[in-house]
This record gives sequence, structure tokens and C-alpha cells, in this order.
Amino acid sequence: MVVMARLSDHPTQGGQVVDWTPSQATLDAMAVAPPTGVIPSMMQAAHLALAKSKTREGYTDSSWLCVAFELPGQFDVDAWTRTINFWLGRHGGMRNWFTADGDSEDTPIERHELAPEDVTFAPTFHPDEVTAEGMLDHVRRQMDVWAVPLGRFGYTFTAVVGDEKTIIYFGADHSYTDGVSVLLSLWELSTIYDCERAGTTPELPEVGSYPDYCIEERERADGFTAESKGVQDWLYFFMRGGDLPRFPVDLGMLPGVKVPLVPVYQELLNAELDDGYEKAVKELGGTYAGGLYAACAMAAHEMAAATSYRCLNPVHSRWSDEWVAAMGWFINLVPLHVDIEPDDTFGSLARRTRQEFRDTKAAGDVPTLRVAEILSEYMDFDADSSDRPPIMSYLDGTMIPGHEKWLDQNFWGLTGAGDDDDVYVWMMRMPGSTYVTASCPDTPQAVHAVTSYFARVAEILQEVARTGGDVPMGPAAILQPPVA
Repeated sequence: MVVMARLSDHPTQGGQVVDWTPSQATLDAMAVAPPTGVIPSMMQAAHLALAKSKTREGYTDSSWLCVAFELPGQFDVDAWTRTINFWLGRHGGMRNWFTADGDSEDTPIERHELAPEDVTFAPTFHPDEVTAEGMLDHVRRQMDVWAVPLGRFGYTFTAVVGDEKTIIYFGADHSYTDGVSVLLSLWELSTIYDCERAGTTPELPEVGSYPDYCIEERERADGFTAESKGVQDWLYFFMRGGDLPRFPVDLGMLPGVKVPLVPVYQELLNAELDDGYEKAVKELGGTYAGGLYAACAMAAHEMAAATSYRCLNPVHSRWSDEWVAAMGWFINLVPLHVDIEPDDTFGSLARRTRQEFRDTKAAGDVPTLRVAEILSEYMDFDADSSDRPPIMSYLDGTMIPGHEKWLDQNFWGLTGAGDDDDVYVWMMRMPGSTYVTASCPDTPQAVHAVTSYFARVAEILQEVARTGGDVPMGPAAILQPPVA
């Protein structure tokens, strides 16, 4: 099964460890590389400011994304080294890094970049083999040292070579990649490696350089005003609900009191039910993704007496062909507000959700941080704080090139740990399963609330899939905390 999970849950193996890090020549070039003057994208700027504030306030935040996958048979270290360097040469966003002289709010952040010919990663072979547990510890240390937002290239490659297969790990700080990019990296790296071993040239699409996107984004952002349709969509969202949304069921948390997060996983639809659900939701007038949100709205009504369902939904911002396969953080947020009536059903909520997404489509064109600038009196958001709005993300992995090989590659998406006071949710449609994984505050009430909520969401979706028809919504109720 293809799954996104914590690094500690990955079923790795023991064997010989090989790391790939910048060569000495690359480190020497980085030491004298001047700032480029290209400021971060708006998402990057908020992320880097968050990293500094986390350091100031002493909170843990492993803000990296990692892919792990298997290469069967004998591992060709030289071919994989060439693969890495070929791939880095394609993507300008992977050849730049950020520096800051301190963690204060006023410390400027500067971008540096090297030319493709100046970036080479070299392998380091560890003399002693490791156990599977030792390998996970090693990967975690590599991520903590390399997959960081400031001071160096914020990513790392490592492998554990066994007798029958090699497991590859590629991890990068979030400033280098979004969810789509990290999935595209698996496809590109696998394709290049196969070609390197065969002595052929990979056929890959042309890509733009992410720093150029950052310039374009700022230029586009300057053209939006309070009268722009997308900004008006955000204003209407706040007028309807008053504030940024939080998880719909009471977590028993005091806002601002951050605790360690733990993963919560729930399968929503397996391969046998997926086709039935997709057919049913379309016949009811909804969409695959819209039906997932409709089930979330139903569960919010049944467990929190909610009269509306509100969330921030990530959408891509790859607005031209050169960004479709590029590495970078091409993400924006769209607000979703779905009113809930007592007589609603899954079908009526799925249709309403679909219409809400259509009505607020323009909001996806406006960088969220630009909205914050324009409507600052309505948005209580400080980019220099350690607070960030929780998201409810949906990603359809079956649209990504190479997904048909993920099961054979035993692909896993991996994340680290952190502290927070709310829940971050990723709904993933992957080959063989649609599931939700959430980062949840590690308290009994929070874990109970999140686990119960998504168990109910799964029940709704599976009933739709099995019956092929509409499902009524239960009465408004309040989920009770667990018994101590």
C-alpha cells in the first residue's frame, strides 16, 4: 500500500549505508556565492519566518517531506550518483539556499544560488552495516542536519543497500518542495536512474527555475487589490465565519498551548470500494474530492453540532507549462465554507461543496499572503509568529506520472515530528487506497476526537460506495470526551 506516515513507521531494512551530500568543490562555491537578490516566494517567506520564530520560541518543527522507495536487485552507486546530479541540474529551485544572520524578526533572509555545473553531490560509504532500527535513526539524523530551511542546501539523499534490494530516501525541507513536487521527484529520479543504467537519455519535460517563479509571483501579486474577485472571496469567507477555521470537533486544547503531535491514520476507501464511491458521487452531482469534504461536513454536524463546515484547502499554482513538472512550492490556499442544514444528506452537501469550490475558484489565483496584506484588518495572521492556519488537503496521486509503479516500488511518503495546538489533515487518493493522515496533538481528548471523527467520515463514504446512493445525515450532537 502507498502511504504517507511518520518516518518511525517505515518498514526499512538493515544493510550498508550510503549518503550523498555536497562535494567539497560545491561547498567551496557555496562559501563565496553572493546573494542573488531574488526574494523568496510568499509561501517560502512565511515558512522561513515560521522557522525563525519556532527557534526563538523553542518549539519542535521537523518541516521536511521525504520519499522512500525500493530499487530491486544489485544497486549501481555510480548510476545513482549521476542520477542525483543530472536531476539537480534540471531544477533551479534545488540549487539555491537561504541564509539569515540571526533568528530575530528583523533579520533579513537572503537567497543564494549556484550554476548547474557547480553543484555535485558525492557518495559517502559508512563502514559498518546497520540494523533496520539503526537505519531509521540514521535517516532521522540526516534529516535533522540537512533537510533544514536555512544555512545550506536543505535536502539529503541516503540509501541502505541490502542483498536483494536498496531502499532510497530523499528528504527536503518544505521550502524546496510541495506534495506534488515530492511525488514528481520519485518519478524523475526513477526514470533517470533506469536510463543511466541503460546508457540512454531520459525523455523529461522542460521545466522552469523556481526562483523565476518567485519573481513572477510577486509581480502577479502586486496586481491584486481589495476589489479583485479572489480577494472578495476571502472577505466573504471571513464575513460568513469570522475567523480562520480550526478542527471541527473540540480537541480540549487551549489555543497557543502547543504540544507534540502524533499521527492519526484512517483508511477511507479501499480498492474494492473506490469505483463504487466515484460512480455514486458523480451520479449525485458531486465530485470525488467534493464528496470527501461533504462527508467531513456531515461528521462535523453529527459530532460538533456544526451549522457550517469551514477549512482551508491547498490548490496548486502551476499557472504555466514550465511549472507543471518543476520542483518548488507551487501551493496556494482556497477558503471553503459549506453551510449545513438539518435535512441535508451526503448528496446535497456534495453538490453544495462542488458549487462552493466553483464560486471561490478565483481565490486560488491570489497568493494567500497577499490576501493577508490587503485584508489585514480581517485576518489576525502574523507571518513572524509560530502559528499557522490548519489545512485540510486533498491530493490525487493517481494523476501523478509514474504512480502505476508505486506499489511495486513500495513507495512511502514520510514526515517528521513537531508541536502544535491544532490538526493538520491530508486526504490522499493513492493506488489501492484513499486514506487520511493527520498530525494530532498528543492528548487523550484530541486523539479521541480526531480518531472518532475520521472513523465516522470513513463510515459515510463506505456506505455511499456500498449502496451506490444517497446517505442521510444524523442529528446534531456533541462528541463526549473519553472517559478517564
